Amino acid sequence: MKLARNLMLILPPLLAVGCIAAQNATSGTTQTAQAMEPITRMAEADPADPKTVPDPADPKAVEFFQTKIQPILTQNCMGCHSDQRHKGGLSLASREAIIKGGNSGPAAVPGDPAKSVIVKAVSYADADLKMPPRHKLSDEQIADITHWIELGVPYAAADAPAQK
Repeated sequence: MKLARNLMLILPPLLAVGCIAAQNATSGTTQTAQAMEPITRMAEADPADPKTVPDPADPKAVEFFQTKIQPILTQNCMGCHSDQRHKGGLSLASREAIIKGGNSGPAAVPGDPAKSVIVKAVSYADADLKMPPRHKLSDEQIADITHWIELGVPYAAADAPAQK
């Protein structure tokens, strides 16, 4: 009975996808492939392979860091995780320090938010690691941090000129 119910749930979407794929194949269109290309590229990206991780020196990525991420770090993190203070063994004062991480492991794995401790910490996904400890960041700030890691953890010193 369970098998029949599960098949009834699974088969209609599979048939629909199969029909669409067959229609695209016979008509010669590649719309589905084109639409899926960015998703496929991200899914195939290997964080251990620097060729598949976005370039952290990309000017738009650095600008994203300077306008979105740097203010979050300055207001919520640098009091405990700066060059002067390394609470938990972590400094957020440079890209290298962030990737190296602290006592809990690499704060950020370029291109891989799921393996990045900072995402778990700011999402309050781990009961033992909630950062910042006094208040949770907004959903938008958490999404920005996640995107920053997807971009390869671009970084610029606080006194660096803004990228244009």
